[in-house]
Amino acid sequence: MLPNRLFLRLFALIALIGVVTGGILLLINSQNGEQTSSSTRTTVNDSMVIRALQREEEIVLLSAGALGIHEKTVERTIRGKRIPGTQKTVHVQYSYTGKLGIDASDVEIKSAGDNKLSITIPEFIFIGYDDLKFKTIAEDDGWISFSTDDIDTAEVVSEIMSQENFVEQVTTNREMLEDQAVDFYNDLLHEFTEKLDTDRYEDTKIELEFEFE
Repeated sequence: MLPNRLFLRLFALIALIGVVTGGILLLINSQNGEQTSSSTRTTVNDSMVIRALQREEEIVLLSAGALGIHEKTVERTIRGKRIPGTQKTVHVQYSYTGKLGIDASDVEIKSAGDNKLSITIPEFIFIGYDDLKFKTIAEDDGWISFSTDDIDTAEVVSEIMSQENFVEQVTTNREMLEDQAVDFYNDLLHEFTEKLDTDRYEDTKIELEFEFE
């Protein structure tokens, strides 16, 4: 009977030693893991962010509607002088949606200090258009205009869709374009920082400063 009690006590002692030893090892491993995790955390460097923000294509920042009436007149002349009554005039109503933005390959991004980047936005440009519509709303022909050539529709379209008109549309919408450019790059930055592993990186708050040419 005595040997059995002794055996049970010995078994219980061994089991207790095993539990205590296991707990100690678990605690050590946990502390080592925390130290390893802490030691591997690093700051986000500027080059990482710059690469994330860089783009090489044209970026449409704003779609702006254009609506107007264009007048075109042709007439006969002799030695540079007008011949009364030979004029032909057409009034064309037009509308389209202009695509305004930037060439992102010309955007300059550089470090501006701790957790700050400076972004220089180039001149805004007219990228293209959609939903182009024309409609002749009035015509005015002189009493002997039958001798005058008809107005060339393609020439009317070229005058309406001129570089001068595109530049004017960009200038008119410049303030909105600046706001859209700021929002675009801040959204890119937010998308980048959202994907960062916060257990690995620290100081993920980055400020963007903007300049416009």
